[in-house]
Amino acid sequence: MSDKTEPYNSYGNGSAMRVSPIGFYYNSLDEVLMRAEESAIVTHNHPEGIKGAKATAAVIFLASVEEER
Repeated sequence: MSDKTEPYNSYGNGSAMRVSPIGFYYNSLDEVLMRAEESAIVTHNHPEGIKGAKATAAVIFLASVEEER
């Protein structure tokens, strides 16, 4: 527990666990990646935490686009 409210350089999977709506909501991969980073950086500002969120959102986006075909 800490009184600090800023991100703590975490590279855990929390950012990837909460990013799935972003993969479904936006209409382009570029937008999905940008929004996933914005979502992750609030709590998981380590580059690996951001990469995890972006990868998860991208996979969801690409799977949902493929499903529409």
